[in-house]
Amino acid sequence: MKTVFPLCVIFVSLLSSVASASADVSVISASSALRIASVNASNDEAPFFVLQQALSTSLSESMKQLEGRSMPVKFVNLDAASASEELDNGNCDAVVVLGEILPVTLRGKKYVSIRAVAQIGTPVRVFHFVLRTDDPSMAATLKSAFEHATSSTSFQDTVGRAATMRVFASNTR
Repeated sequence: MKTVFPLCVIFVSLLSSVASASADVSVISASSALRIASVNASNDEAPFFVLQQALSTSLSESMKQLEGRSMPVKFVNLDAASASEELDNGNCDAVVVLGEILPVTLRGKKYVSIRAVAQIGTPVRVFHFVLRTDDPSMAATLKSAFEHATSSTSFQDTVGRAATMRVFASNTR
């Protein structure tokens, strides 16, 4: 009886450690994608999807270089007010805004924004990347990833091609 009780305690503690490890794995797998709300604050609809896909690819590659693991990027197209709400609620990790002016709903002390300007193409494309300030380590990682992604050659080339697509689309009307 004296040996059975300690064995039961060990068994129960092993089961609880396995259960807690399983819980940790589910949290990690649940947050395996970077969720970004996307706001088109420009009047240009044609290349928006192409720019979004280029940013998704570049951000994913940047996160892989920074974090050492692949991280898919999922975009949800929203208006500025809804994007602000989703960011506040934690339903998205960041907001990307295509347009020269950052909407008022995405400004303030609770947000930090990073601005990137395309070096190739006309019109000049401006991107704002908005993050919450309540998680400084995540904000620092995502800021680095965004800066790296938007300065990459592949992203800049895609932005240049998107400008060409816009010109072609307007000439065919």
